[in-house]
Amino acid sequence: MKSACRSNLLHTLSCVFAGLLLTFAAGLTTRAQESQPQATVEPPASPTGKFDEYGKIGHCDMSARLDNFAITLQNQPNTKGYLMIYLGEKDLPARLPGVLARAVDYLVNSRGVEPERLQVVSAGYRKEQTTELWLVAEGDDAPTPTDTIEVSRVPGAAYQWDERGFSVDLHPDSEPDEIQVGENEDDGSSSEEDDGSLSEEDDGSASENEPSVETVDEAEATEIAETEEEAAWRLEQEKYELSVESRELIEVEGSEEPPTMGTVKVSLWWQVESFVKALKDEPEARACLIYYDGAGAVGKAKVSELVSRAKSRLEEMYGIKSEQLVLINGGRSDDPGVELWIVPNGAALPEPQPSKETKRNGEVGRLDGVGE
Repeated sequence: MKSACRSNLLHTLSCVFAGLLLTFAAGLTTRAQESQPQATVEPPASPTGKFDEYGKIGHCDMSARLDNFAITLQNQPNTKGYLMIYLGEKDLPARLPGVLARAVDYLVNSRGVEPERLQVVSAGYRKEQTTELWLVAEGDDAPTPTDTIEVSRVPGAAYQWDERGFSVDLHPDSEPDEIQVGENEDDGSSSEEDDGSLSEEDDGSASENEPSVETVDEAEATEIAETEEEAAWRLEQEKYELSVESRELIEVEGSEEPPTMGTVKVSLWWQVESFVKALKDEPEARACLIYYDGAGAVGKAKVSELVSRAKSRLEEMYGIKSEQLVLINGGRSDDPGVELWIVPNGAALPEPQPSKETKRNGEVGRLDGVGE
């Protein structure tokens, strides 16, 4: 009896002791877990930051960089693209609209980026022209201009807004095509087509290859659409291009061929709308065009005619009064072209520089975004 009671007591004590051990072990485990650093889930890194930057580069290089920028924007729909445009300290003011328009036009019209996802910022001046491409996540702060410099001009003095060289296109007359004599000349012999007999196609049945009325209508509609598009393009182009054409002997330099008659076209491409806006932003300012003629196709007569047409266009299309326009003949130059100046009220007119070191011919040709 006593032995059974003692056995039950030992069993009970063993169970209690085992429970205490389990409780103690569980407490140690909990304390160990609490003492260890807790693993944290890092939030995804923000895509906001500068994506790329470039200076004055060619069209192909610029397109490649903008392609990468557009792809990244399209792969990250919660971001916006910022283009920070810095002009170089020696860049003329007219360069800015072209730089802005060219990049945005490519991203929107060639790469399909929504215009509302792009923000273009005229960021001021740096030593050299620079374009920065930025990605900005939704809710993040927009980038601000950095490393800018002050480009000062004398208050109230005339300043040069742009300069353009002339573009010359030569179109020699084509040689007349040689008359091709067929094997069956009109020697009195009759051919299968004119012997009065009907071929299979001429027996009144329609040819399998003959286009249907619907096909012809579609082709005509396409041709009309292309014609209207071309007309719109030409109308847009005419705003920026002034040209003079003449018939004369054309001699190709370095060619052993004798001179031949043809058409010579001399053109001046200019940012006329931006120029007019800058002029109107200066109360009572005058526009001054200094023009320089050269040898060959860009002689005095053609250049004078081009500048006269520029004056007429400013008066007729943009309402600039005749007394606001000043034309100055800068004489003969090895670097013919036109300088566009804005002369504030009371300022002295600029002096011609026919022998200036910087070349106007670097600006010859079509403007950015025009006629492309």
